Amino acid sequence: MGGAGGDEPPPPPPGGSPGGGTPGRKPPRDRGPKRGFREQLWATVDAAQRLVAAHIELARAELEEILAEIGRVAALIGAAVAMAIFAIILVTVGSSLFVGEWLFGSMGWGILLFTELAAAIALVSVLIALDLPAGHLGRGLLVSTVVGVIVALLAGFYVFNRLWEAIGVAVAPGLDPATRPLVVGTVVGAVLGAVVGVLGGTQTGGGRSAGQVIGSAITCFILGGLAGAALGAFSAITFAWNVAVALGIAVLLGTWIALCALEAKRAQIDPERWGRKFYPSKSIDSAKETIEWVRERAPLKRKS
Repeated sequence: MGGAGGDEPPPPPPGGSPGGGTPGRKPPRDRGPKRGFREQLWATVDAAQRLVAAHIELARAELEEILAEIGRVAALIGAAVAMAIFAIILVTVGSSLFVGEWLFGSMGWGILLFTELAAAIALVSVLIALDLPAGHLGRGLLVSTVVGVIVALLAGFYVFNRLWEAIGVAVAPGLDPATRPLVVGTVVGAVLGAVVGVLGGTQTGGGRSAGQVIGSAITCFILGGLAGAALGAFSAITFAWNVAVALGIAVLLGTWIALCALEAKRAQIDPERWGRKFYPSKSIDSAKETIEWVRERAPLKRKS
């Protein structure tokens, strides 16, 4: 139409943009050079390793905290147990000393009696564990009780002191009355002990020669005389009733320990037979029978 019509730009194509692209779509971004499959695989493995290492480090730190807490709790519990054991020992020892001083007039009696009691309980527990009949041990306790009561009565009523006094008045009236029971008791005890020693030392068992029998008799004569003299002198003491009771209890416990040891020797404990209780023989025999049964019904064939 006008003279400037030739300078107009050409119209855009239908549905297009002036730049030639699709309207509303952005051009793709440049993501750099593409990585191959191997690089991506190693990158994934490396990331997984870092993830596992992080979890391990976290678990290690948490485990260290838990172990530290366990150590603290264990130390506190150990201190509590140690103090409880100390308290038990303190109560036991203190009670034995107190009972000895309060009842029998001396802490020594408490130490002796509680030591004997502990030894007796320990020995009886072991013997029962070794399948010794509890009735035999109970019978020993009954006999020991009778012996202890007799000893307490003899000591409380000065029986031997009065006996030695009567013998001294009849045989040696010139002895000092203050020491007469002691002298007579010592002499009589020595004579009786020597006689018992000679009778025991002259036993001819075991194929001993005459010289051995004589030597044994002399040795037993001396030892028996010394032991009898000491026992006779001890029996001449006049005991108060609390001391007499303590003496009776001491004899009771000592006799019970001796009878328990004698019962253990007489029983002839067989360690092998006792140890069979801890061997599962029935289960093993049953398993062997089952294996034999299976072999009989499904015998193994040799390969050709």
